[in-house]
Amino acid sequence: MSLLPRISLAVLAVSLGICAHYGALSAQETKFQYEVNTDGINIRCDSTVTSAVVCNLKRGETLDVVSEAYGWYKVRLPAHAPAFIHKSMVTLAADNQSATVVKDNVNIRLGPVASSAVLGKVHRDKTVVITADQGDWYGIQPPSTAYGWINKKFVSKTIKFAAPPAASAVPSVAAVPPQAQAPSTAQPETLQQEGVIKPYGFFFKGPFTHKLLTADNRVFLLKADAKVLDSLNNRKVKLTGVIVRSEKQKYPVLEIRGIEELQ
Repeated sequence: MSLLPRISLAVLAVSLGICAHYGALSAQETKFQYEVNTDGINIRCDSTVTSAVVCNLKRGETLDVVSEAYGWYKVRLPAHAPAFIHKSMVTLAADNQSATVVKDNVNIRLGPVASSAVLGKVHRDKTVVITADQGDWYGIQPPSTAYGWINKKFVSKTIKFAAPPAASAVPSVAAVPPQAQAPSTAQPETLQQEGVIKPYGFFFKGPFTHKLLTADNRVFLLKADAKVLDSLNNRKVKLTGVIVRSEKQKYPVLEIRGIEELQ
């Protein structure tokens, strides 16, 4: 029996496995928002510079990134992006401000024509917000299942942490005389540091899992959610936080309030 059919089947199985793997990856969603770092940036229908422009963005706008491919991020469309649905696919509410989808897998399109690019789909019983009435189409606010693409270099990952209770920033008073043990009301000074996040303490269990290594070789231990820091291993970042006292540590401890990923 020839080996060719067996080889072909093996190649097919591997190919299907690879496709399934990437399909699973693309379905995963990050829990982070990304901030636009340049004015006048376009969201496009596909991950190429020749695809149709969906809308324009300003510096500082935030986007939810759901996947990435070939140097581009797939993002949920902002509220100001154009989106259209055919009137035959919805039932208009009495107030004319919203409509209910009456079929499954209904296309959301970039413009009010059947040949316009598809931005996503909505399903039966989904409510959409009406923003315009154009012939046989309704302009709608983009639902959470409408997407576009933006080049990775134009956005930065931004993570903000809630400020801890003030008591957590008060230095230890164990060795301070009783008459000086009143808690300080002074707020710790906020500072910013740029550097690369590195793992810390792989071999010894401790309260710190990561460190920041700056360009001038200074080291800061990082106090923040370990899973968030894991996602930024070996990435260049700008951290906002406060220095907290820790007599047991060799390096200063930076309690993080915000992270911006740098290019």
